[in-house]
Amino acid sequence: MNVVIFNIPYFIGQLYLYKTFYQKQPEKRGLFLFVIFLIPSVLFWCSGIHKDGWVLAAFGIIIYSVNNFLIHRSKKYFLTLLVSLFYLFIVRYFYLLALLPLLFLWMYTEQRKQKVVYYLSALLVTLVLFFNIHKIIPSVNPMKMIQSRQAEFLGHIGYSDMKTPRLENHFRSYIENLPLAVNHVLLQPTYSTTSPLKYKISALDNYWVLLILLVLLFYFKRKNGKEAMFLSLIFYAVSIYLFIGYTIPNCGALVRYKSEFTVLLLASLAGFSEIPALNHFLNRLLSRVE
Repeated sequence: MNVVIFNIPYFIGQLYLYKTFYQKQPEKRGLFLFVIFLIPSVLFWCSGIHKDGWVLAAFGIIIYSVNNFLIHRSKKYFLTLLVSLFYLFIVRYFYLLALLPLLFLWMYTEQRKQKVVYYLSALLVTLVLFFNIHKIIPSVNPMKMIQSRQAEFLGHIGYSDMKTPRLENHFRSYIENLPLAVNHVLLQPTYSTTSPLKYKISALDNYWVLLILLVLLFYFKRKNGKEAMFLSLIFYAVSIYLFIGYTIPNCGALVRYKSEFTVLLLASLAGFSEIPALNHFLNRLLSRVE
């Protein structure tokens, strides 16, 4: 009973996330339902007695509130947004710090053309500031913050240690470790006959997610780039993926922490992609279930 009660916010957040994507593209309801509710690793990690499900719940309510505020300009959605932002701040404040600029960018570009230009420009400015702002304001050093976060995890090495090298406080260290960070967050865990059963299952789930990711990328359509929400969520999910890849040295912890961002990434790519046959099949299947 405690688990059920604990997971009520998680389910509500997923539901609001689904409703938001459905508002954008109702013809993809089956696909959105699948990538938001039915990814095994997300179901497993976000339904446990820890914060990951609550983080995803916060994302769902925040995204729903922003989208409906932009449509209706209603105070109730603005108040809901403030409450949900505060909720995310309490649960994991550093996720909020990374999300806020992309929320502002979403709101600012919603009615503007050439949205991709705004996002790429913001990305360039962010990278320049990330590696150089400490030269202007010595007390602000994002690289040092990530190093500190990595050091915390390195102090708790477990069975699934991936031999992550320590980051150093300069640009070259981040570039040199980028391939390893991408490998960790996308390709780990790998399947091995000598691994425990739980790692074999996790590896198969990871391959399944990669397959979905590749299919969605293959059918990616630039015309859907007009949706600022999709752009913000993709940039957000990818940036946190890299943060996780750089900082988390344990495979088990890595799989858990990236689960809620897997939902955002797959759902956003589903919004950008166009696979009519798959949409038709999933929608028919969903209609039969209903």
